[in-house]
Amino acid sequence: VKTEIIERMSDVKGFNYTQGELFLWGVGVALKVITRYSKIESFSNESVSATALDYAQTVLMDVLLESDMEDVFHSKIALDDVTKFYLLALRGAEKELDYDEFNKLIKASGINEKDLFDRNMIGRKSDGKKARIVIKDAFERAGEDFGTENIKGNSIIDIIHRAIVEFDKNKSFSRVGAYANNNGIHLDYFLDVLILMHRYESAEGSKFRGSKEVETIEKIMEAASKYLPNSGLNLDPYR
Repeated sequence: VKTEIIERMSDVKGFNYTQGELFLWGVGVALKVITRYSKIESFSNESVSATALDYAQTVLMDVLLESDMEDVFHSKIALDDVTKFYLLALRGAEKELDYDEFNKLIKASGINEKDLFDRNMIGRKSDGKKARIVIKDAFERAGEDFGTENIKGNSIIDIIHRAIVEFDKNKSFSRVGAYANNNGIHLDYFLDVLILMHRYESAEGSKFRGSKEVETIEKIMEAASKYLPNSGLNLDPYR
């Protein structure tokens, strides 16, 4: 399934498919692989077909993110599952997700809904008929008092969100660097993830476009270029 998705990805990259359509395409690829066999056996009792379909979505998530990383900073970064979920949500450009789309993302990411609520990364919104999941940015997670302690968890995205809120309060790039260093994250990787976030959030049609988070990331990059004048890093958020 993985080999087939990677080989065929170039065939669909030129089309303006939504992220949801790409997930359906990935399931279709998995079905094509599965139906080549008259019988599939597993050492466990789980459904092999269902497992393959779920796996197709996980593979597709990794392929999409890795492809974007190659485009933006010409390398790949090892990311934790929560950060993958968040980046994929940003990539989809929608701030509010129906439960079908949300379930696709958490299934592909291998995380659970409760963990995201516990981190204050998502919220629930209802119009009385249909519930939707709201993806929160750094400032929404921090709350009205802009408290970094309200941003729970120690995934890369949690640390970056705390750094964004901290920078907005102090306008000090050294505090951003400290968040990276104190959590064992190389500063280059830290800034690369920020730039990838900016790429998704500032894209035309993104519901995150024009947000305070986007503006703050741009200010962080501007501060970084002054703080690291001889680093050789490409700190242009629009690269």
